[in-house]
Amino acid sequence: MIPAISVVIPCFNLGAYLDEAVQSVLRQTRQDFEIVIVDDGSDDPVTRHLLTSYRRPRTRIIATGNRGLASARNTGIEQAAGLFVSFLDADDVYEPRFLERTIGPLEADESLAFASCWLTAFGEKEFVWEPQTCEFPWLLAEDTVCTAAPTRREALMAVGGLDEDERIGGYEDWELAISLVKNGFTGVIVPERLFRYRIRPESMSTWCTRPQNHARLFAYLLDKHAEVYQEHASGVLDAIGRRTDELEGHLQIEPPSRPAVDVSNWREAMLELERHRRAIEQIVVDADEPGPLLRRRWTSARCAGSSPSAGCGVSIAGSRSTATTSSSSCRRTPAASLETCWRSRTRSTRPATGRRCDR
Repeated sequence: MIPAISVVIPCFNLGAYLDEAVQSVLRQTRQDFEIVIVDDGSDDPVTRHLLTSYRRPRTRIIATGNRGLASARNTGIEQAAGLFVSFLDADDVYEPRFLERTIGPLEADESLAFASCWLTAFGEKEFVWEPQTCEFPWLLAEDTVCTAAPTRREALMAVGGLDEDERIGGYEDWELAISLVKNGFTGVIVPERLFRYRIRPESMSTWCTRPQNHARLFAYLLDKHAEVYQEHASGVLDAIGRRTDELEGHLQIEPPSRPAVDVSNWREAMLELERHRRAIEQIVVDADEPGPLLRRRWTSARCAGSSPSAGCGVSIAGSRSTATTSSSSCRRTPAASLETCWRSRTRSTRPATGRRCDR
């Protein structure tokens, strides 16, 4: 029987976590899947010993040389038998209904190429991640698509899979999401916390989100996708400004002056403002006390007009931005693009309806 879903698990020296990830797949309420573990040249004794004798239902192991995460995922795409592919990193886990709730919308609507969801981060940091849109310009300002989002294999093949250039290492999933939407593929966000994302001190995500590394990776995205960034420049700058406003509101000190930029030079303006925003975010995150949940929520403010941010302008030179919005100029009542607050864990009461994502 051909599986509907191929769960691709790249693994490099993560044997200590691998079985927890696999078991989370095996416990799914939907069972028409295969598990493809791609051993990316693991060389630590624990992982090598585990994989030598590892046997689980509907699970196969493909061994490769150490070529990196993107290459391991691309190998998984090539070997996948399913109509849909989901990338599950070896240290992350699915919630029990992940496949059921994300594959359902894709089967119900053939125009959708991928289905993302909300997630709960655990480990070194704890927060919930609840993005509201994966359309442009918001997706260009920050990755709002879950790494594990099931995607039609034919769509992945159409965009050439993941970018294996080491200069985008750590943000290859964001680059993939941009490539999908850029090439006309649409997606949906299922507003449920269906995925658990582990934060480790030595993990790739921890490394690439450090301000200096983030700036370099973001510059790569700007250069590779210059056409769409230029097309949506006003909306991207607006999104960065809104997110900076929210972060500044949580500082216990006077926020540093926002750099003045020349918006006609969209690339340098984006780099400078995003560098400033990320530095402030690092201050906020570092100030988080042990224990509380860092809650992050992105909300779309889609506006009518030729510009993605028409009617949602923002002053971005020198001081905090002032958003100017009105219900008459927006298709949806705009809210803060990034809400960061400290509160106890609560279950979402939002209705389980998907949010479409496109250009």
